[in-house]
Amino acid sequence: MHKAVRPILRNRRGISLIEVLAGTGLAAATALVAAFLAITFYRYNSQNSANVESEIYLLTASRDLHRALSMAADISLEPGSLDGVSLVGGQGKIRNYIADVMGPTPGQIETVAVFMRESGGPPGLFVSKFISTGIFYARPSPKTSGVLFIVSEPGGGPLTPKYSDLFYGKIVEFYISNFYYTRGVLTSVEFSITARRFLDSDVSKWTFCPQKDIVGGVAGCTGTHATFRDVVYKTRVTFSNQVVRNTDPRTSAASAPYERLLGNIYLFPQR
Repeated sequence: MHKAVRPILRNRRGISLIEVLAGTGLAAATALVAAFLAITFYRYNSQNSANVESEIYLLTASRDLHRALSMAADISLEPGSLDGVSLVGGQGKIRNYIADVMGPTPGQIETVAVFMRESGGPPGLFVSKFISTGIFYARPSPKTSGVLFIVSEPGGGPLTPKYSDLFYGKIVEFYISNFYYTRGVLTSVEFSITARRFLDSDVSKWTFCPQKDIVGGVAGCTGTHATFRDVVYKTRVTFSNQVVRNTDPRTSAASAPYERLLGNIYLFPQR
């Protein structure tokens, strides 16, 4: 008589506790790696977006500042402060302005220039209209960038920096200097704008302190900060329609201001 053969049953014991813990640990590790990669991607994406934004601000600010200044009418150098100064008889004023430090009051807004700017008239007509224009700069603080304002008041109202007009951030240094004269009349000026690109994705370490404040150990500018690279745009702008002689050189009887910087050439502003 043969004995019955018991079939061999496999995997009847199920999954052991050790296997459960191992699988859970593996899943947790995978989740941590995924989270780390997501955070890293987010940080670097934010860093790249901020850096692109900085250079866009730099280029557009330089373009718009050049356009505004080039069409300034009857502008001259003001040796002192322009804060609170109003236009008198249309005469414009511009400071020898150098903001390469935060200054005693970080974030303070200062007046750089006030002037009448020529603006294009209606399409098809070769005429100009004059618009009250102001240039203002808010100095940076350790955690906030400097801001350049270009303010226009077509109706001749008070020139006040506001975010509803043209403004540009991400700036750490700004200056208008190196004035050039023709026949004793101001005819061109150099301006420089410095924006900052950060090479570290940790936003908490970003600082907008100018280089001089970092080197000088100014409060808020010391310690460990994100690495960065400053990008500088510098150019000279000519006051194209500035009057250099108040009478027509062809006749002493004329009183109209014909002679401008480029002789008798008058440049109409871009629309």
